[in-house]
Amino acid sequence: MTLLPNYLYDYVFSCILEYLYRKPSIPSSRDFSICINNNEVIGYATINKSLYNIISSILKKLLNFSSFKLLRNLIDYKNPTLQEFGKLIPLKDSVAVYSSYDITNKNIDTSVYKKILIEVSYPDFECPQNARLNIIFRQNPNFDLKSLVTNFKNENIRKVSMHGNNFTKEEKKALVDIATKTGVKKIRLYGILVDDDISPLFNLTQLTALGLSECSYPKYVAMINNQNTKLKKLRIESPGLNEDMEYNDSETIHQDFKSMVETLSKNTTIKKLEILEFNYLQKYINELEIVNGFKTIFTSPFFSVESLKITTSSHFLNEAMIHNKTIKNLELIEGDLDNVIRNILVHNRTIRNITTRYNSSEEDLNALKLLTQEPYSSTIDLYSITFYVQRDEIQKYKKMFKYHHFPVREFNIRPYNYTMYGRSVSSQIVVNNSILNIIQQKGFKPPKISDEFRNCFLNNK
Repeated sequence: MTLLPNYLYDYVFSCILEYLYRKPSIPSSRDFSICINNNEVIGYATINKSLYNIISSILKKLLNFSSFKLLRNLIDYKNPTLQEFGKLIPLKDSVAVYSSYDITNKNIDTSVYKKILIEVSYPDFECPQNARLNIIFRQNPNFDLKSLVTNFKNENIRKVSMHGNNFTKEEKKALVDIATKTGVKKIRLYGILVDDDISPLFNLTQLTALGLSECSYPKYVAMINNQNTKLKKLRIESPGLNEDMEYNDSETIHQDFKSMVETLSKNTTIKKLEILEFNYLQKYINELEIVNGFKTIFTSPFFSVESLKITTSSHFLNEAMIHNKTIKNLELIEGDLDNVIRNILVHNRTIRNITTRYNSSEEDLNALKLLTQEPYSSTIDLYSITFYVQRDEIQKYKKMFKYHHFPVREFNIRPYNYTMYGRSVSSQIVVNNSILNIIQQKGFKPPKISDEFRNCFLNNK
């Protein structure tokens, strides 16, 4: 006889696992594999068989291509029939990611997976029925646009990336036509010039993610159709140094910037915004206009972004962030944590999670000291701060946490060279009322479960 009905256990652990594997604050990037500690979930699953089955069922629902790196260590690759300890997802319910080289040159049985994702320059092989494609359009000696247009099949396309630097205008137009016919939900654009016509991409009703890299981005962000698209994520990166990406006159970019501000201030669907470039704007637009533009965006009643990633020059957003009421997760790439604490967090109580990358340990630790001083210690209340650090500097952070009390519930320390390959564990300790999680890559040890927690499941056979 159980203390609670199974549907309540299912609800409780659904909430826990949703938080662990889908929370926006989970750090990820193209440079470092996503990292997470699965030990907590394994510990729950080993309490008894009933709970094992409940958690296994939830994980099957959570597993997709986006969460694959988080959950891959819980997939049973060796034992399709008899699951080994710690493997909560049967192979038949799992997903896998391959390159086109893997598919064409290796003897891979793709049918054993529920779904597979293939990353390919262009589809020149027979696509398995359970496959989805991430297509990268880029010039290479074997690229045959005419053949691609003739043979393209669109039913399995998940994402399209277009490296436009070496394509002619006619080729870019043909690639845009292909992309608009696929029903693709995610698009990444590289090297698109000021006078390139890619406007059809911004009217796609199914578009959920858009990345602009090495592009004249004010013009293209302004093209987003707020009525048609269901855009959830927008990423803006540096236009680079290509002269063809430069504006011919300042009046044009001023108008494009105003249009971009108007578009983003009226958008109600974007939840994750990444602005990794300000220098391009500074070349053409004065600082006050940039500050006021982003303040208009961030304080708009329609603005609904919850996660923001920014790099350097974050002072442009001080005014905007002070008055914003939607952003909960802030990630700083070479950003100024000191500035955020002094000028934003003392006014903004909505931000709950902060992540920093590429900062020196000295910058991080000096910023942390501010949180132990007035007025910051009494006015700031954060849920978590995540630091990416060099392995040999972890002890510096531990020492800081040991001797100071912070208005932060949880600290996460993740080494820069962390990889998901191999077993991952973390140490967790409570220091001065803050939880400290440190990701490690060592031999596996199941976490300890408290007697109180274990006893509530003793009869759940």
